[in-house]
Amino acid sequence: MLERFEWLEVSGADAEAPGPRPWAEPAVSAPPPAPPAPVPMAPDQPGLALPPRIDVVPAGGRWPVEPGGLFLLRRQADALRVSPGLDRLVCLEACRIQHLPHQQAAALRVLGPMRGRALLADEVGLGKTIEAGLVLKELLVRGLVQRALVLAPASLTQQWQEELVTKFDERFEVVREPGDWSGARLIASLDLARSGSHEADALAQAWDLVIVDEAHRLRRRTTRLHRLVSRLNTRHLLLLTATPVMNDLDELHALVNLLQEGHLGTPRAFLSRYAEPGNPREPVNEGELRERLASVMVRNRRGEVGVQLPPRRAGVHHLRMSEAEATLYRELTGWIREALTSRPEAGHLRLTLGALQRGLTSSPQAVAGTLRRLLGSGEVAPAHRRRLAGLAEVAASLPVGRKALALSELLARGDTEQLLVYTEFRATQAALAQHLQDAGLEAVCFHGGLDARERAEVVQAFRAGARVMISTESGAEGLNLQFCHALVNVDLPWNPMRVEQRIGRLHRLGQAHPVTVSSLCFDGTIEAHVLELLATKIRLFELVVGELDVILGELEPRGGVEDLVTEIWATASDEAELVAAFGALGEALSEARARYALGKQLGQRLGEVLAAAPGELGRGG
Repeated sequence: MLERFEWLEVSGADAEAPGPRPWAEPAVSAPPPAPPAPVPMAPDQPGLALPPRIDVVPAGGRWPVEPGGLFLLRRQADALRVSPGLDRLVCLEACRIQHLPHQQAAALRVLGPMRGRALLADEVGLGKTIEAGLVLKELLVRGLVQRALVLAPASLTQQWQEELVTKFDERFEVVREPGDWSGARLIASLDLARSGSHEADALAQAWDLVIVDEAHRLRRRTTRLHRLVSRLNTRHLLLLTATPVMNDLDELHALVNLLQEGHLGTPRAFLSRYAEPGNPREPVNEGELRERLASVMVRNRRGEVGVQLPPRRAGVHHLRMSEAEATLYRELTGWIREALTSRPEAGHLRLTLGALQRGLTSSPQAVAGTLRRLLGSGEVAPAHRRRLAGLAEVAASLPVGRKALALSELLARGDTEQLLVYTEFRATQAALAQHLQDAGLEAVCFHGGLDARERAEVVQAFRAGARVMISTESGAEGLNLQFCHALVNVDLPWNPMRVEQRIGRLHRLGQAHPVTVSSLCFDGTIEAHVLELLATKIRLFELVVGELDVILGELEPRGGVEDLVTEIWATASDEAELVAAFGALGEALSEARARYALGKQLGQRLGEVLAAAPGELGRGG
């Protein structure tokens, strides 16, 4: 029997009382409103639109061009005459997306009155990436952009590359070396672009369009990143962030100034005019501020566009290891600490030992496989080989791990028809699949070793009714599995972004049912410490997909959570030191979460200002 289950606390108005079956039928949301009519550009307004009339020859004069040049000029004029104006998107047929009305309307605003320079500040989950992709694709289709650059956090560069090719059929290369900057369509991490060896190369290029994701990282004028973007030679610039302000309105001024220098005046004049005296977080003169921001900023809110995700519940199944698994955990954890202490410089060995430590809370099969690879690598001292070989034999002799038993118990309850199961290890995946098959349960496996056809077949089998799909991390990106609404983490990565990616396969636009996320966790292990960070400090399971990166960005000077967890695990000499170090990291994450919550409130306040009708404006409007 499962030892203990607890629902993770969910704060806020959306919290539900726990019950035996959280998969209730969803409420029917109102259809999204129609997109607002596009704003036509005035004939004399500068930007992407051409004036309706071009006087080439004075009245009574002669053509000042040769016949060949005249032919080319007339051909260009004919092309312009039949080309659609910027009141509609001509790129939609070339995109593989199901865009929403608010996304198309945002792209048209950026292309028209905003002249290709805009702050896209939709609430998390409303598709800022889609909006930016539509703008990019439209400019490419119309021949108005040749060279484009995407700047994003390192953790999102691959995601941008995949989404641009799968959704917009545009192939971008990721910058890795200084010589890569000569490419026409590039993606670079924010940290790489501002580094000494790359900054000069980025600044030496002429760009037609630059997109900056997680642009709240530019909110301080004194940072090297802000100065880099301010000096980029680009005609069009898109800044993407759900939290354009994190502390006060001065940060908003810093972002807008990158788009249109002087649009909001000087920083001091801006705060004096639009912020409450003594409280730079509270806007005043809201009507005037709204008019100023409306020409450079798009801020869609969930309630306005009719996009609501179903509720999400998260819980933990607390487990006790079998005696054999507990012995493996104790002995190998002790040996790992000894190995790290004796060879702290061995980077590759450290990665292998990290995988071994995570495998200890996954399955005996994962432990056996990692130990065999370690013994075959030649990195184990002869004095330790016999000990590790014996432990590898013990791990291989265990037919079924505790977590495999727990998974079959969950399925036997019949609370949900289908289950998406995630594990980091192929060996665990194979062991789980065999155990479920022996129990008469249909399970399919998704992993990186499958080719495109095989992957499609696995997903189709799951869609057609297979009870379980067991996936490795390769199934945490690029899959849309909204037809399933229950997920189980057999083991937890030390990188919280991977956990968010897993959840995002189910809890996304198109999901029609409340989603349940369960994690199998061995108490008294490093896994339990990681779960504590995710569940109570970051409160990951409450977040909308996309919010996590904003929070983790607050830890950027110290490194990513995975790096910090690895450092704690590698350097703690005993359990007491481990607990203390995880406690300190937990406090830092709690503070980052609190800062994000503050920025989210300010973003909501700005959204109210932008959405308010003249008669509804607050004080100073």
